[in-house]
Amino acid sequence: MPALFVKGATAGILAYGGLGVKQSWDIDLLTTPECLLAAIDLLACDGYELVVPAGLTGDALRRFAIFFHEAQLRDGRGVTVELHWRLFSKLQIMSGVTALSECQEVWIGGRMVRTLADELLIPYLIGHGQEHGWSRLKWLADLNALLLGRSAEEFERVIRQGDAMGIGPSTSAALILCEELFGLQLPPDLSSRLRRHRSVEYLVRVNLACIAYPLGGSDMPVFSRTQLALFASRLRVAAGWRSLFDELRALWTQPVVRARYPAHLDFGYHLLRAPIFFLQIPSKLRHMRRAR
Repeated sequence: MPALFVKGATAGILAYGGLGVKQSWDIDLLTTPECLLAAIDLLACDGYELVVPAGLTGDALRRFAIFFHEAQLRDGRGVTVELHWRLFSKLQIMSGVTALSECQEVWIGGRMVRTLADELLIPYLIGHGQEHGWSRLKWLADLNALLLGRSAEEFERVIRQGDAMGIGPSTSAALILCEELFGLQLPPDLSSRLRRHRSVEYLVRVNLACIAYPLGGSDMPVFSRTQLALFASRLRVAAGWRSLFDELRALWTQPVVRARYPAHLDFGYHLLRAPIFFLQIPSKLRHMRRAR
């Protein structure tokens, strides 16, 4: 069964040369969409229970996999596995990268395990960090450690790869952030060129606000000004109508709720989503005022 480890311990070894520097709380495991249900069954045999999404089985779980990219399983010791079948829910970002993609091997605990090759791992770390505005500074620190000592040609390759993976502006902004916050030595002409782009400058400002916010990652309130600015930044740098549609689709779709509708009744989700959304606006505005 195809399997790669992403982020976590494997990224820590590649970035810092060993365990114990990078902090992590779960195991990110990447497989393929075709192997999702079999992977859940296999983990269940080892004592892992599906906790997110809870209560979905069979066809509902298959539909959930259409709208989202990961699930959480936990065993009796409290060890959490985040099982990914795609790297992102948004189809325009790193589309097609799975556990069958190009990989590299690292040693952990006396055995060899596989993770994404640098050409895919670095764009993934950038895309993941930007999804949360780099609000957990450790994500940027890990990226910075992976980029240390690279040549001008290698930095150019990182930028080209980011463009190919659908995260061009995010890649440029991440390099600038590493330069500003960690002193990453970018070639002067490259740094100057990246900073001339208004979209990159805007992303950097939004990311710095997210980093300064008291809460990070998924803990940032959805209706805080900082989170809303982050969403606006995604719309601003969207590369074409497909990317823009991806962002709006992610905002509109509640994966667990929509998965409970059979495929032939999917229109029912959309019919009910609109009035419920507008009825919830007063409550959302109150939450937003409290989160300022």
